[in-house]
Amino acid sequence: LTRMFVISYQLKEYFIKKGVDPDKIDIINMTVDTERFEGLEKEETERYIAYCGKATNNKDGVDELIKAFAITSRTHPDVKLYIIGTPPDATDESGNLVLTEKLGVKDRVKFTGIVSSSEMPQILKNAEVLALDRPHNRQAQYGFPTKLGEYLLTGNVVVITRVGDIPLFLDDGVSALLAEPNNPEDFSDKLSWAIDNPEQANLIGLNGRSVAIKSFNSKIEFDKVMTIINENK
Repeated sequence: LTRMFVISYQLKEYFIKKGVDPDKIDIINMTVDTERFEGLEKEETERYIAYCGKATNNKDGVDELIKAFAITSRTHPDVKLYIIGTPPDATDESGNLVLTEKLGVKDRVKFTGIVSSSEMPQILKNAEVLALDRPHNRQAQYGFPTKLGEYLLTGNVVVITRVGDIPLFLDDGVSALLAEPNNPEDFSDKLSWAIDNPEQANLIGLNGRSVAIKSFNSKIEFDKVMTIINENK
């Protein structure tokens, strides 16, 4: 083994425990195109919280997000939840269609279907809050959500669970709102606070954008990779 690139500190520690020389492991952060969201302005739309990705539960905890949203919707009935991406099929294997009915939010949860890459930035930008309710599992512990970079680049406040390496980059109440995983009440509290405190939430969103530009910049991480390669030829 010459070098190994990993996406998280947790993953580096995992391989060290497996006997890999730590000096041969380099962390390359998740990357985003920092220019993709430049110049975007919010459009007048209905109010919504947004999540983008597959409407499944093991990876991103969409069921947990729906539970949290159902609590928030009791006091914010004019706010919807957009789940952007491949929707549940007719079999509803995830159980999320049934869940929205059970929790009484079927008319307030919108499964948008797949959205083109050119349309995605504006849809994310128009949201009041961007949400990722990842559960505590192995993937969340060792991986890192690539969608987080795009969330942050919008400048909107992000509500996300405190899993894996996320707390190493984001501070609760400063650059994002961090909730405990598998805790719909706590996640709902964060969603509600963001909706009720738009000026403070906006400042947090702008701080989050700065984190993305500094820590998840594709140009910076590319230069890091090339430096490592050139030093080890």
